[in-house]
Amino acid sequence: MYPEILTALQRDPDALRAGELWRLVTALLVQPNGVSQCIANGFLILAFMPASERLYGRGVLVIYFAAGLVGQTVNHFWGSGLGGSSTAIFGLMGSLLVYILRNRKELLLPFVAIACAGLLSSVVMLLSRDGHGVGLVVGATVALLLPLTPVAFRSRQTDTFATAEPGRAT
Repeated sequence: MYPEILTALQRDPDALRAGELWRLVTALLVQPNGVSQCIANGFLILAFMPASERLYGRGVLVIYFAAGLVGQTVNHFWGSGLGGSSTAIFGLMGSLLVYILRNRKELLLPFVAIACAGLLSSVVMLLSRDGHGVGLVVGATVALLLPLTPVAFRSRQTDTFATAEPGRAT
């Protein structure tokens, strides 16, 4: 809708070579592929940000911006796209996959299988030079370093709701 804003904020290779490194961050704020990218990334952020925020508290911002910044940097060197928030959103996905694996004893096996498949898919994305894989790996790595907040979930042993403390099964 506003091409002048896109031009000012997107990850422009010439501008980055000229020292405008701030474009690696502002590229997370624009969706250069238009309305379809806005809708897709808007849906994804609404789907994954609240869950990640519930698990990691304010650490969700560290996950989001670390995954986004590293993803934008790698995409710049791979010559892929001009920006978008999807690399950061994939970081949120990675943080959720790590949570599932950290709590695999309390969760149903299909969730664990999905988490493993999701993390393995990052390898395929990385081999394909897809920056989404970078975001997923960075988000998962940052999540491993962050403390978890206590959350309530259904226990498969008792079929009741329980509160899990970070790192401890109930």
